[in-house]
Amino acid sequence: MKLFSQTRFVVTELAHRPLRVVACGCIAALLLTSGIQAQAAEPVVELPKLVVTADRDLPPPEAWRYTTLAGCEVISNAPDRETQRLLEDFALFREALAVVWPRERWSMERTPAPQAPLPLRLIICGRGGKFDAFAPRARAANKDSVQASLLLQGPLQHIIVLDFEAKELDVLQTESSILAEKDDLGGVTYRTNPENSSRVIVNHRQQLYREYIRHLLRRDAVRLPVWYEEGLTQIIRRMTVEPKFIEIAAVEDPNAISAQAAMNVMMEIDTSEPVGDSDFSRAFRQRPLIQILKFFATPADAPEVLQPLRDNRWSKQAYAFVHMCLYGRFDAKGLLHSAKEAAPMRQAFQQFVQRASQSPVTEAMIQECFQLSSAELEERLRTYVRTTAHRTERYHFKNDSLTPPVAAALRDATEAEACCLKAAALQLSGQAEAARRELLTPYQRGERDPRLLAELGLSECALGQPAQARKLLDAAVRANVVCGEAYLALARFRHADAVAQPAGANKSFSPAQSVGIADLLLRASAQSPRLCAVYDLLADTWSRSVMLPRVEDANALVQGALIFPGQLRLVYQAATLAYVTGRPDAARALAEHGVAYAPTAAAREAFQQLLSTMPKKS
Repeated sequence: MKLFSQTRFVVTELAHRPLRVVACGCIAALLLTSGIQAQAAEPVVELPKLVVTADRDLPPPEAWRYTTLAGCEVISNAPDRETQRLLEDFALFREALAVVWPRERWSMERTPAPQAPLPLRLIICGRGGKFDAFAPRARAANKDSVQASLLLQGPLQHIIVLDFEAKELDVLQTESSILAEKDDLGGVTYRTNPENSSRVIVNHRQQLYREYIRHLLRRDAVRLPVWYEEGLTQIIRRMTVEPKFIEIAAVEDPNAISAQAAMNVMMEIDTSEPVGDSDFSRAFRQRPLIQILKFFATPADAPEVLQPLRDNRWSKQAYAFVHMCLYGRFDAKGLLHSAKEAAPMRQAFQQFVQRASQSPVTEAMIQECFQLSSAELEERLRTYVRTTAHRTERYHFKNDSLTPPVAAALRDATEAEACCLKAAALQLSGQAEAARRELLTPYQRGERDPRLLAELGLSECALGQPAQARKLLDAAVRANVVCGEAYLALARFRHADAVAQPAGANKSFSPAQSVGIADLLLRASAQSPRLCAVYDLLADTWSRSVMLPRVEDANALVQGALIFPGQLRLVYQAATLAYVTGRPDAARALAEHGVAYAPTAAAREAFQQLLSTMPKKS
């Protein structure tokens, strides 16, 4: 029975505690309580009166439009026609991306293989300067940071915020830091401005595509090198997409500019015209590369990483390096070949990305992966920028074609819908109090949407208000809210009550306590995204219970172990409960997995002892 792939798992120390061996008396207790309800009916709880200040005037409701796009929740205050065109292009881009870069290709360079994408939500700010409110504090404090889009990341969701109002941005501050190289003594060794304009035209579609690609790349715990992420993003977001044609990895002619524009560049004349975003071949026409080891060592919070607009040298070098390794037509010795014969270079690159995801890039790592020194690799990249001998992937559809996008059906967003999405973005940007104020506005106006109650309850939890949070979460759960976090948070409250006052024999959880917690967790396990904490709490609940777990609880734990196979404590508990509830094959498979992937001898011994108590396969 093969339950696990051969993917290498990154695991932590197994810190298990033995589960209770439930005796015959517990089985009797199970029979006696088989008809027990999940939780005794509780009296209706009056919702709390939440205020920020006693005399706070409520602002008028904001006008937002709402829709969903292939599972992506969207609010926008841009004009409907522009919003629809943007979303239609985005839908076509996502469909094309599934063709040129399918799920298997994403996982080719990743360890471990990616899980299902996290839920994605989109806020399109089209008027009223709404974008600025979502900038994280760290970036808001950085005067050099100029952005037209944000990817706000949390463990359970990602939110893209797009500044659809901005048509061009002034990036003079960041460009000065990018174009001025300083030597070890602090002296400037290089400074130039080949485009002579501090303004950049904002391509909103490419900004949206950029954040979407980053969303896909960051959908699990393994963080890829920032240079790989930037380079791949630059390649994919530039692909040409039409209903019957897709082209990816094409590079523009660096000389394809007017004679007057070339003269302006040479004489450093400021035309005061905004510029667009060019390919690496043009960006490095008159600029040197960054020293290769310095380039790889650039941290994720560096200004040039946070601000990739315009011809940012670091960004364009990432673009050039990843493009060379994936699409260059030469081998490790620099000899031109067909695309098929260039495969060893791509294989070396995949190994390099995997190793760079785990530790800083060193001279030895470059030598071992590419069979080149860092200086030789830099020279190879310099040559590639000049010549760009590469392959371009083209996809033609004769009979079938990409599905034409359906116009997004926009409607007025309810105040609860708009405020919940905005509050989630504020929460992810580190503005917990602002998120709470956003949720309080519709609540104080009398809105009692279940999602609003759940989000407000979770906000109160985060701000240390358990009494108010519990009432709000209880009301949301009674209304069957679709929010796994709400069920988990309420289950944690009940679990804490049972730990403080266990009602079973020998300080165990009583059947009513156990089932009351477990039923909330089962409802949470049926919702997306799946939360590892749900299965951890479910296992802990039954390990403390006077009764055997029900079949549905054991099944849920086995499912959780399959979803999170790197969580070996969960695997151990799931194996134990699967065995005592009559699923020996699943229990043995889980225990064998634990023996194979336990990180220490002590953890391996625990799984081996568990395995020894189980009968061998017939």
